[in-house]
Amino acid sequence: MHLAFLTPNAYGHVTPALPLARELVRRGHRVSFAVGPDLEHLVRQTGAEPVVLPTDLQNPPMFEHFTTEDLTEVLRIGLAERRTSMPVLMDYYRDNKPDVVCTDQLDYHGQLLAEALDVPYAYLVPTMATNEEDSLTDLLMSEPLDFTYPPLVQAQQECRDFFAGYGVYKELNAAEPARLNLVFVPDEFQTNAEKFDDTFHFIGPGIGDRSQEGEYRPKVPGARLLYIALGTIWNDRPEFFHNCMDAFADTDWQVVMAVGGKVDLGGRVPPANFDIHRHLPQLAVLRQADVFLTHNGMGSTMGAVYCGVPMVSAAQVPEQMANARRVEELGLGRRLSDTSADGIFAAVRDVADDASIRANVAELCHRVNSKANGAALGADLLEAFVR
Repeated sequence: MHLAFLTPNAYGHVTPALPLARELVRRGHRVSFAVGPDLEHLVRQTGAEPVVLPTDLQNPPMFEHFTTEDLTEVLRIGLAERRTSMPVLMDYYRDNKPDVVCTDQLDYHGQLLAEALDVPYAYLVPTMATNEEDSLTDLLMSEPLDFTYPPLVQAQQECRDFFAGYGVYKELNAAEPARLNLVFVPDEFQTNAEKFDDTFHFIGPGIGDRSQEGEYRPKVPGARLLYIALGTIWNDRPEFFHNCMDAFADTDWQVVMAVGGKVDLGGRVPPANFDIHRHLPQLAVLRQADVFLTHNGMGSTMGAVYCGVPMVSAAQVPEQMANARRVEELGLGRRLSDTSADGIFAAVRDVADDASIRANVAELCHRVNSKANGAALGADLLEAFVR
C-alpha cells in the first residue's frame, strides 16, 4: 500500500505519528509524509519519504482564552498556509496516488487532499478524542462558538472557495469523525472512552524509539530530580522560569529546565543545582525525573505517563487545561494555582510527597506499557481499512 501522512508542522503533531509510519515501512508499505524542512529529518529516520512543504515550524499565537475571534484568525493563518502547500501536495500526489490519507484531525490539508484525489482518509488524533457529546470546540475553546460572527462567516467562505478550486464542494468538517480514527491516547486517559463507537481506536501514545534524540545524565546521580518544560511553542515565559529558579535555589532538588529557543532569561546566572538548556531529549530526562512541571501538552503528558512521572500542571491554553483536569481526575498530579516561587515550590513538594499520586502514576504506567504495541495495532487497523 501507499499511505500518505499529513499533520501540522509541529512537534506535538508529527512525533506521535512517527512510530506508526516506521511500523508501516517495516511491513513493506510505502509511506510518504508531508512535513516542513525543520522536521524533515524526523521523517527520514522512519524510512518514510518526506514530502517537503514550504512551511515553517508552526508557532501559532497563544490564546489563553480561545474565542470565536481567535478561531477566525487561526482559520486565516491555516488558509494562507494551504495556499502555498496544496500545489506542492498535488504536484507530488497526482502521479503518486495514495491508497489512504492518514491525516491529523486538526489539519484540513489531509481531508482536502483525500477528497481532491478521491481516496479514503483516516484520522490521526494526538489529543483526546471528541464526538457529539465531547465536541472539538469544547476541547479547544474557552467559550461557546458564535457561528454568526461576520469575520468567521467570511473566513469559512474563503475556505470553501479555496476547496472549490480543487474540485471539492462538500463541507470539510474537522469536528466530524472519520471512518477510522486512531487516537494516540490510552483509553484509561480518554474522558468518557466508553461513549465512543467502534470507529475510534485508542492505540496509546506514539512514543517509539527515541534513542536518536540522545541520552541525559543527571549531574548528581541519586538526587531528587525535577524536570521543568513548557513545550516547543508557548514557552516564552521568563517570569515563570525565574520563579522556578527562586523556588528551588539552594534546595536539595536537582532541577533540569528546558526553556526553548525564544525565552530571554536576562543573563541571570542559574543556581548551582539547576541544569538549564534550550532543548533536551525529553523522554531521556523523564526516565530520570521524580516530578514533571509541565504545560500538559498531550505529547508531554503521555511521555510522563509512559515513564511513570507525577505531574504538576502549568497549563496555558484550553486543550492543555483539559489534559491537566484529566491528570488531576486520575490522581496523576495536580494543577498549579499559584505561579509565585512559593506556590511552585509547595505544589512540587506536595506532589512529590503524595504516596497515592505515585501509586496511581505507577499503575497507569504499568498498564500502558504492558499493552500491545500501539504502532502495530494502528498498522493492523490501517491495513484492514484499506483492504
